[in-house]
Amino acid sequence: MKRRALSRAAAVLALVWSLGAAAEPLLLCYEDQVSYPWLDGRGGGLDIQLIKQLQGALKRELFLHPMPWRRCINMLRQGKMDGAFAASFVPERSQWGLYPMLPGGAPDVSQRLHSSSYSLYRLKGTTVDWDGARLSSGMAPIGVQTDFSIGAFLRKQQVEIDDSNRDPLAILQMLRLRRLSGAALQTPRAEQILREHPELAEAIERCRLPLEEKPYFLMLSRQLAHREPGLPGRIWTELERQRESPAFLALQRAAGLHREAAGTGHK
Repeated sequence: MKRRALSRAAAVLALVWSLGAAAEPLLLCYEDQVSYPWLDGRGGGLDIQLIKQLQGALKRELFLHPMPWRRCINMLRQGKMDGAFAASFVPERSQWGLYPMLPGGAPDVSQRLHSSSYSLYRLKGTTVDWDGARLSSGMAPIGVQTDFSIGAFLRKQQVEIDDSNRDPLAILQMLRLRRLSGAALQTPRAEQILREHPELAEAIERCRLPLEEKPYFLMLSRQLAHREPGLPGRIWTELERQRESPAFLALQRAAGLHREAAGTGHK
C-alpha cells in the first residue's frame, strides 16, 4: 500500500510538472518602430491585438517585447525568444526559424498575421519609377529601413540602397533634402506619415505600382518546436481563426481596412 501510494504521488507530481512546463509563458518580440496600422509604437496596433487573442485560446501567457528588428531576429535565432513578428518570408531565415509551410515548400499564406505592400516614393517631378519589372533610379541611393526585406529585393534590381536608418520619417525627410533618389517603404506607414506631415506630402509622391506585396508571419524558434513539437501548428492555426473572426474583422474596419485589403494587402 505504501509503495502504491508513493507511486501515485509520483504520478501526480509528474503530471503537475508537465502541466507547469507546458504553461510556461511564451516570449515574443517585435519591431519597436511604428508600422501603421499593425504596430502603433505604444504597445498597440492590429498585430498586437491579434497576438494577444492567442492567450485565451492557447491558455498560455504571452510576454511581448518591443526592440530593434535586428536584435529581435537575432534573439529568435539564439532561442532567447520563442517568436518574432511580423516577419516576411525570407528562405535563409528557415535555417534557424520556422514559418507555417505548405507541403510543396511555400509559406502558408492562410496562416499569416497580415499582408501589406511596399511602395516606391520619389520627389515630384523626378523620373525615378518602377514599371513592375524594372526600377529606374537617380544618382543617389534608394532609402530603406535597416534590415527590412525590401533591401534584398532592391539589390536584385542592382539598385544602390541606403539602409542606415530605422525611421521611415527620417528616410522621407532625407528624400525631401535630395540625399536619396527615392524611398522604398511599407505603404500604410508611409501614407500615414505623409498625411501627418504636409510639407513632405507637398514634395513627395508615391509611384503608381507597388514594389512588392507580401504576407507577414509570426515566426517561431526551432528551439520552441523542439521543446513542444505540436505547439507551432496550434499557434498558426489559432492565428488564422482569430484573424478571420468577426471581432477582429471589426477591428480591421475600424482601422480603415476592409476585408479584402486586410487579407491581400510587415520585415
